[in-house]
Amino acid sequence: MQHGRGSERIRILHIIRSTHPAGGGPIAGILLHDEATRNGSDAVQREIVTLDAPQSPWLRTIPMKVHAVGPGSPASLLPLAKLQKYGASGPLREWLKQNAAQFDCAIIHGLWNAANLAARQAFPRLNLPYFVFTHGMLDPWFLQTAHHKYWARRISWKYIEGPLLNRAHAVLFTSEVEMQRARTAFHSPDYHACVVGYGAADPVRHHRIELGKKRQPYLLFLGRLHRKKGIDLLLQALSEMKRDERPHIKIVGPDEEKRLPQFIATTYRLGLSDHITWLGPTFGEEKSTLLREAEAFILPSHQENFGIAVAEALAVGTPVLISNQVAIGESVARAGAGIVAHDTVNGVKSLLLQWQSMPENARYTMRKQARQLFAQQYDVANNAPALVRKLQSLMVGAR
Repeated sequence: MQHGRGSERIRILHIIRSTHPAGGGPIAGILLHDEATRNGSDAVQREIVTLDAPQSPWLRTIPMKVHAVGPGSPASLLPLAKLQKYGASGPLREWLKQNAAQFDCAIIHGLWNAANLAARQAFPRLNLPYFVFTHGMLDPWFLQTAHHKYWARRISWKYIEGPLLNRAHAVLFTSEVEMQRARTAFHSPDYHACVVGYGAADPVRHHRIELGKKRQPYLLFLGRLHRKKGIDLLLQALSEMKRDERPHIKIVGPDEEKRLPQFIATTYRLGLSDHITWLGPTFGEEKSTLLREAEAFILPSHQENFGIAVAEALAVGTPVLISNQVAIGESVARAGAGIVAHDTVNGVKSLLLQWQSMPENARYTMRKQARQLFAQQYDVANNAPALVRKLQSLMVGAR
């Protein structure tokens, strides 16, 4: 049964460029929020529309209704090569025109892709409230480091992302830090910004969390092998420590930028082959086990608007060693749930040395604080319904 606008149950359309699990936070967040709000008296009905090809094998693993409309054809006549990818927006634009009336609102996930152009073209003609979840993509770090994309993004902002955000019911951010950083990315942003809760699923439904149990002797890095994640800092900092001070680090995540051969070469060059294990992408129970058994989680990112993996570590009582560029770092430090330092070689070295010198009783206290912080702030079972209520209030307030 379909429920139109004004019905008791809200129907949300999620618009995302790709649902591939290697995409990290955006698709993971959609699935977590769907699971948290799928049942109950105020159940939410969600569907996804994506530029994935209909035959994409990972679509079979998604427990939601997914409309994979395909990527279309690149627009080779666009003036800049970096903008040609926007030519793939056609099928999604047409799908939105034909199907938008079935939903109460839409959430557009991410920026700088063909899905944004499709939404920018379609929504002015549709009577459908929409929100934009930037997922950190307005962070100035991206503009400062991706020099080859600078002018393409300036043009895209003027004609696509800027108008799209300005006409949205709200632009959603996962923390105050992320929202404030985004305000400095471009001049005169005129959108309505809103901070909403985010988080991870509580694993206690499937596993007992034994905070007093001795952990396995390794630190866990869990995330994409992306340049923003600070893996190069981690390797260099580890190499500058005395051999008997170095922890063993397991590095888990997809290599979307094809950087793994370079990282492995650096590992051997710095004499770290006995201290680093590269595990590749890991999901499901294997990933959960790695998180539960790790002494601590480490993420020395240059930019992180939230970090679902950080919340997942906190959920199982695993202390987090993170850079101060992870937006929830202040909350972690304030709660005593981990250690926070600068995203520099010296900063990461400080994280490692502080952890290695920490007595077991202090580590146990930090595990308790990690679990408590998750329960108070980052449990998606609480944050997902709160987000839906916020969306409903924003839609009512804009009428």
